[in-house]
Amino acid sequence: MVIGLGVVVVSEVPLGKELFVIGGLACFLLWLKLFYFLRLFRPTASFIRMIIEMIKDIRVFLLIFFVGVFAFANFYYILDLGNVTKVVTIGDASYMETIIYTYM
Repeated sequence: MVIGLGVVVVSEVPLGKELFVIGGLACFLLWLKLFYFLRLFRPTASFIRMIIEMIKDIRVFLLIFFVGVFAFANFYYILDLGNVTKVVTIGDASYMETIIYTYM
């Protein structure tokens, strides 16, 4: 591990893929927490409240949307399991990879 000028390089440390997923999720949650603190200021408080109300209004649509995404992901997963030649592979043929493939 090399430390210099406040930058830590961890290239020599073997890190698992899970650690990067957890780190990315933690970073995303910190950005969401910024929205919580932006409610304290008058110019941004009304916008944050508007975003919260819009998310409340589209909950039913998001439920129907993700049911459709999971249905197509299940279809592609089963289709890929029956594919012998593997012309188009979907990641390592895991269910999570097919959900990501379907959403993208």
